[in-house]
Amino acid sequence: MILSVSRRTDIPALYSDWFLDRVKEGFILSANPFFPCGKVAKVKIEPVRVETNILGGKEIYGNVDGIIFWTKNPRAMMKRLDEY
Repeated sequence: MILSVSRRTDIPALYSDWFLDRVKEGFILSANPFFPCGKVAKVKIEPVRVETNILGGKEIYGNVDGIIFWTKNPRAMMKRLDEY
């Protein structure tokens, strides 16, 4: 899965600490803006990793292949990317 972030709010510029803390927690809660009184979705954020077992077989874990950020100012987030 490719996670598209910041279409509604500029998360890298304004909420980078919040988002990176959510990545550490392994999930994010997201409300549908078209149905504000509706359900809140819990989205897992687990990086995809491939492990090879002793027989040479491969096992895939996680669900996020990449994250796309939409921003005009990535500076706040760029300072913390080394943590990940």
